[in-house]
Amino acid sequence: MKGQMWSSSTLGKSFKLVRDRLEMDEEITWHSLRHFYASTLTFSGASVKTVQERLGHSTPTTTLEVYAHLWPGEDERTRSAVDSALGRDQVGTDDETEASKTEAAPAASEGDGGSDVEERAL
Repeated sequence: MKGQMWSSSTLGKSFKLVRDRLEMDEEITWHSLRHFYASTLTFSGASVKTVQERLGHSTPTTTLEVYAHLWPGEDERTRSAVDSALGRDQVGTDDETEASKTEAAPAASEGDGGSDVEERAL
């Protein structure tokens, strides 16, 4: 096999021999290591094309069919972009509310000679 890529079955069998010799848990398979590798690449920000090439998939479509669930969703990114453009905080509300903008001015106490002060919006 010199100069050629190993097949998945050859890698799987070779890994099983090493795993058994090292008395590793049987749940650790070549496939689980491959999935871990793909997950690590994805979570580190690698593109679909990069993951496809590293895993040896023939097309990015193959990679997406298996690993699409690993790529972060666009919901938060698009929500943050719109909030930023509108000048709002990340959850879409400002710290101040209308209720906190309206405060009552203190009333003058009896006997101070002043007149009563009504509540007013600031």
